Amino acid sequence: MVFPKTVWLVIAAALLISSIGFKKYVWFISLGYGFSIAGIGILLLALYGGRLTAGTAICCVLFVLYGFRLGGYLLYREVKSSAYNSKMKTEIKDGKSMTFGVKCAIWVTCALLYALQVTPVFYRLANGAGTDAWCIVGAVIMLFGVCFESAADIQKQKLKKINPKRFCDTGLFRIVRCPNYLGEMLFWTGVLVSGANVLRGWQWLPALLGYLGIVFVMFSGARRLELRQNKSYGADLEYQAYVKRMQKKSPLGKDMALAFVIGGLICVAGQAIGDGFRAAGLNTEDAGTATSVSLVFLSALLTGLGLYHRLARFGGAGTLVPITGFANAVVSPALDFKAEGFVTGMAAKMFVIAGPVIVYGTLASVVYGVVLWALG
Repeated sequence: MVFPKTVWLVIAAALLISSIGFKKYVWFISLGYGFSIAGIGILLLALYGGRLTAGTAICCVLFVLYGFRLGGYLLYREVKSSAYNSKMKTEIKDGKSMTFGVKCAIWVTCALLYALQVTPVFYRLANGAGTDAWCIVGAVIMLFGVCFESAADIQKQKLKKINPKRFCDTGLFRIVRCPNYLGEMLFWTGVLVSGANVLRGWQWLPALLGYLGIVFVMFSGARRLELRQNKSYGADLEYQAYVKRMQKKSPLGKDMALAFVIGGLICVAGQAIGDGFRAAGLNTEDAGTATSVSLVFLSALLTGLGLYHRLARFGGAGTLVPITGFANAVVSPALDFKAEGFVTGMAAKMFVIAGPVIVYGTLASVVYGVVLWALG
């Protein structure tokens, strides 16, 4: 595994810019985030200026546009919005009690995430790939995400100027409760798409870590926002009606799309792991076995850490990809019934869900075998 030398410059830029959080620790994930992405975009334009094509140049410019827009908006809100500042003082700790070591850990983690997020475009440049259909489609999705998020922020800001104490239910907020977070995820989905066809082997690992990391952060942020809104406006009858209207029955099309994307990303991760094992010298058969073992281990680990069920709540049936879904189905009941003992609890309940799969899967294979034998 050989990293391009320029990757260290990207990480250094993210570390340098996000260090603004030592002034106010929440800036690690707000101002430091936006301006780090803008800074990385400028750095990529400078490093690969002579090798840029139209598509790659647009992607880098979109990093700059996205970062400065987000960072500028957050800075404006910090300086001009007294209502926002007073609200944040009651909801976010000032960080004075936070040790220097904890701040350093947050700083490094955030900076690495920001560097990982841009890797699909970075490796398109580092691998010498030019502009193609993937790059163009990715750039279009990125641009749409920036516009969508910007429109949501502008609409919310206008409403808050008129009535600071009212929740936002106009414009894009009539469609989705957190359109700014949705725009954010669309932008980074475009980044992933833009480099999907040029990533090779282990290069998928940082790309997926960055994408899944920011998606997880966005969903966590949206959930915290909804909880804060429920606390602030829960007694408001209009808000109750708004929440009820937004909590529509599960849309089939949306659920199918999410299942397709999440299931596909799990398969992509499996393919990347397999490519990594083959690059390490294993033959195709051994690499396939090692990949299966790795996916089972990762699924079991995420289940034990309580993360797999969060992914399942979002991706639905997409998490039922045979290997990872089966591992989750074994580990989850084993953990749930651990309190009842290792024999009558874990051992007895381990295959409550997976057992029928094994039984009927085996029975079906026998039936298919008999049919094939009968047909000669």
